[in-house]
Amino acid sequence: MAEKSYVRVEMTEEELLGHLLRRAIGSPMPTNHQIIERNIYGETADPWCVFRDVDDSHWDISEGKGKNKQVKSTIHVITKVTKIKSRISRRAGCGSWSGQTSGKKILNGSGQLIGSKKLFNFEKRLDETVEDDGHDWIMSEYSLAGTYMSNYRVKHDDYVICRITRKSKLKEKYRRRRKHVSENIDCSSANDRNNDEVARMLADSSVNSPGSAGFGELTQEDLEILNSILIWT
Repeated sequence: MAEKSYVRVEMTEEELLGHLLRRAIGSPMPTNHQIIERNIYGETADPWCVFRDVDDSHWDISEGKGKNKQVKSTIHVITKVTKIKSRISRRAGCGSWSGQTSGKKILNGSGQLIGSKKLFNFEKRLDETVEDDGHDWIMSEYSLAGTYMSNYRVKHDDYVICRITRKSKLKEKYRRRRKHVSENIDCSSANDRNNDEVARMLADSSVNSPGSAGFGELTQEDLEILNSILIWT
């Protein structure tokens, strides 16, 4: 089914967290919401592959001025996170979402804590030969906290809502050529990526020892999660 498009209005951080709260307590999303749901973390989650089939009508697109002007496209996404102890896997295809801040508290109009915000940018691993799409990817990730967690029956606390911005880092004369390259990137190749590093970690009996890999003692359930996703940061 094709995704519907709507008139886009910039949402405040409180509005974004309100949509996330709806998802977390299991309430239906409003019929005119501007948010899609995608898995932005995972072995095959290169951002240009995740959003490859998303129509332009879902993006808030703006273009700068000047000879080397940038095109900025922003989209809002609800996604699920996978936790290992207190850490979250942020691997995404050929790279990972690298944290820029430790987090900022989000307050509502009454001054109550309702969530937190973290900033990330996508960084491709140095040893990867996968061709990217010629853009910079920046993300603000919002999670519930404070009164939104204590005053509501949250069923799904493993979801976050993200404001993701894709910035063109190429000069105008190369843009059309790179668009053609992006459309022809084989996203299926991400399935063949090697996970030897994590596989070796799982095979190493020392992973079960206290303090190993910074997680403390891992349970069998933790190991099964690691084994199933084979990605973690």
